[in-house]
Amino acid sequence: VAARPGSGQLAVSCATGELLVVDDKTGESVLELRHEGWAGSPPRGAVQVQYTPDGKTLVSLGGPPTNTVNVRDADTGESRFAPLRPSAEGSNLQSMRQSMHATNCNSL
Repeated sequence: VAARPGSGQLAVSCATGELLVVDDKTGESVLELRHEGWAGSPPRGAVQVQYTPDGKTLVSLGGPPTNTVNVRDADTGESRFAPLRPSAEGSNLQSMRQSMHATNCNSL
């Protein structure tokens, strides 16, 4: 679960690969998305979801076997670019961290 700064919205990642954005007061759905690259079975480890500090971008990371990072416009849910994958064969993404000014997103 991630809270969008200054908006009253929460992003919730589900074991089904769905990524839901809901109003934190009413619980009503704002966006219904899917983590791209989802393999159909739950990943080993939770899907992580974060907003950038300015609240403009929603980032989700799916661990093995998905191994993708999705970067989306927080208002529309549109992908900013194709899902990011590890560059080394057999590598697994385990966690992510964003820089304070959202200029970098690092995944391990």
